[in-house]
Amino acid sequence: MSEFTIKMALINEADDTLGSNIPCFRIGENSCSLKIIDKGLHIIAKFARHPFGKIWLSKTKKLNERSAVVCFGWCYKIGSDENQVTDSDLSEFFDEHRKIEIPDFQKYSGNYSILSYDNINKTIWIVSDKWAQMGFFYGYNSKMIVVSSKASIVANNLHANIDGYSYISLLRCSTIQPGRSLYNNVWRVTCGKGIYLDVKSKKAKLVQIHPLFQVPKYSNFKEALNDFVDIVPKVCQKASSLPGTVVDLTAGNDSRLTVASLISHYGSDIENKVTFKVVGSEDDIDVIIARKIAKIYNLNLILQERNLSETDYSTDFLNKAILLSDGLFLPDPTFVSGIFREKQYWKSYDNLVGSLGGELCRDFFWRHEMLNMGRSKRVNFDALLRHRLYASNDIDVKRISNNYLTIDEHNYSLLQPYKEIEKKYPDIKNVYKLDIIYLYKLMTKSMSWVYLDYRRNLLPFLTSEVTSITLRIPWLFRKNRKLVTAAVEKIVPYLSSIPSNNTQPMMPMRVSTLPNYLHHIITDYYSVFMRHFYNRRKRISTKYSIPSEWLEVLASGLSVENTFYDARMLIDNAKRNYGKNLLMSEYRELAGLLLLESLTSHFKNIKREIYYSGSDVNLTDDEKVLSP
Repeated sequence: MSEFTIKMALINEADDTLGSNIPCFRIGENSCSLKIIDKGLHIIAKFARHPFGKIWLSKTKKLNERSAVVCFGWCYKIGSDENQVTDSDLSEFFDEHRKIEIPDFQKYSGNYSILSYDNINKTIWIVSDKWAQMGFFYGYNSKMIVVSSKASIVANNLHANIDGYSYISLLRCSTIQPGRSLYNNVWRVTCGKGIYLDVKSKKAKLVQIHPLFQVPKYSNFKEALNDFVDIVPKVCQKASSLPGTVVDLTAGNDSRLTVASLISHYGSDIENKVTFKVVGSEDDIDVIIARKIAKIYNLNLILQERNLSETDYSTDFLNKAILLSDGLFLPDPTFVSGIFREKQYWKSYDNLVGSLGGELCRDFFWRHEMLNMGRSKRVNFDALLRHRLYASNDIDVKRISNNYLTIDEHNYSLLQPYKEIEKKYPDIKNVYKLDIIYLYKLMTKSMSWVYLDYRRNLLPFLTSEVTSITLRIPWLFRKNRKLVTAAVEKIVPYLSSIPSNNTQPMMPMRVSTLPNYLHHIITDYYSVFMRHFYNRRKRISTKYSIPSEWLEVLASGLSVENTFYDARMLIDNAKRNYGKNLLMSEYRELAGLLLLESLTSHFKNIKREIYYSGSDVNLTDDEKVLSP
């Protein structure tokens, strides 16, 4: 596992806030770790041994006088023939760090974080990719600022407590609000931002280094398509070019575009260059279509069954899974064991190329606002809450928050960051605001070091190089999958003629394909209608069970007096019924208590208290000074 932690003192150097101040500069075995200790500064960085990860050092005779740049994840310089940054690129990156107030970070793309340390000027840049797919966490108190790839490490160093808003978000099956973490006043860097530290002056600031909105390029569709097709195949090829890479293949539009890009690049030699995988059983539509494509184009395809082994419910597994989650998701055994199983199953492969983010190429958000979307400049936040934030209403928010919050107040907290984004761009159509909202949500919900490092995911459609093109293409060109289907047809014509299923068209809309599109649109509208008004339907209650091993952890570790809030009735009922016949809301709450118990037991400095007084993160300002 890769991670880094930077601690910078915000008080006089005489105060031994950071422990030993004996200067130290150490490179670990195989150049996979770096340790720097200086006055008022601690840096520890390490990454798992795999192709994507690099340490560059300045050339000086004395080790303690060296500067360093550490790159985590997949990063490459735009315009370069290389599929990852080189020593020369990192040297250039560092030169700009030393000479320019804000280096030109827009020259780099991928899914990555970079830490750059200037030993002479005692300054540090910590930056993530444009959409913060490998975003990091930060926080501060009166004595120090801490920046780390793990929220729990920041919280532990700052003696933070649990953030009640974030905890309730997890219990409601929603995303943690953009910029927040599970911990009070421990923030996650948001899209387009980086952190600058000045050790000498003891100053730190959060800086907007990438613009998030690009003005649409008003060209005709043919020109937009040519621009799109000129970029996407190159980036997909970069992502899949290293040995030991496996590429996801499904029946959908997005992976079809990835496959088309690779077929066009490698031609008949693709069998020897790329390995594809499909997940499911033989009768799944994804597997059926993947097998058909593989047969036609002679692809090297591997089937991964969904259930590779029994789920491990042991206490040891539970604790490992919770530490892995870093407070980003509840310890669902199926989800977490799936990550562990997949790592074991694909141990001979170093990287997994996915198609997440392809939704940007095909009007993903149009159903939120139905017919109103293309005309309005206002986002329908009620629809956003229901359809994309998935906030359930079955949690007793008042009881959990000790009457501090109502469910309406928590709904407001969930939507507030997205309302900030909407206000930032008041004069553009909401479809473009929803693109940015989608990217913020994607950053918060599913992408983190958990995925991008532990599973070594590479996401070409979420690189700044691809999104810079995609977000400039007018929405009407992306509508009804027009852009993505035309791109597949242009790159590999026959591939677009292979249907995915009865509702999702693969060929561009024309007279011959119109019936397929009408069927798809009617099905889509019906789906939206049913979900939008699902509260009017009587729902069948499904019962859930908590594993007996987890129940033992609750019984032994979470005494009634030691709970984080009044959950006595819940825990007593679970014990009495042996963890059986639980409502979904009860199951989630027990999992939430296990999450808090395990994290606070492992990280001893995190306070066993839930607070609702934390401040929101800065989302839209170009710069913010970080200080108490």
